[in-house]
Amino acid sequence: MKEKLRQSLVFRLFIVVAGCLLLISVVGVIQMIRWREPDRGTIFDNYTYANCAKFEYIEEENEKYLYVDSGATGNPLLTYFYGLKFSKTDEEANDRWLYKITYNWNEYCDNCEETIVLLSEDGLSVNGFKYVPESSDPEEYYQLVLDQIAYLYEEYGEYKEDVE
Repeated sequence: MKEKLRQSLVFRLFIVVAGCLLLISVVGVIQMIRWREPDRGTIFDNYTYANCAKFEYIEEENEKYLYVDSGATGNPLLTYFYGLKFSKTDEEANDRWLYKITYNWNEYCDNCEETIVLLSEDGLSVNGFKYVPESSDPEEYYQLVLDQIAYLYEEYGEYKEDVE
């Protein structure tokens, strides 16, 4: 009887220890996935962790702009372009734009590399270089990107600042 009770206690202890190890393993894997460095390979990788961004819309260019910083928790603008697949072209970039996003805007971010993303009706450029979507239907893909940027600009409209 004592032997059976002892075996039962040892078995229960084994189950508790195994459960704890399993729980620690699951938490570790979740943390590893959550905090892992993202895969690299797109033109926007350098801007994924921008400290700030100035977001302008041509119709309000001389009136208002949207400013966001890395402290704006959950702000998709700072990470929006990450993972989008675009290829650099030999075409000259169009300097006419509908939306202009200046990452690491030098007026707010000292000693940062400023990057300017222009979105026009017909394409996207980064620091003067034109890029096109890597997609089976590039026009539809780009239109989706443009629509989402327009949505973000409207969504965060309450944070617009007056141009001084």
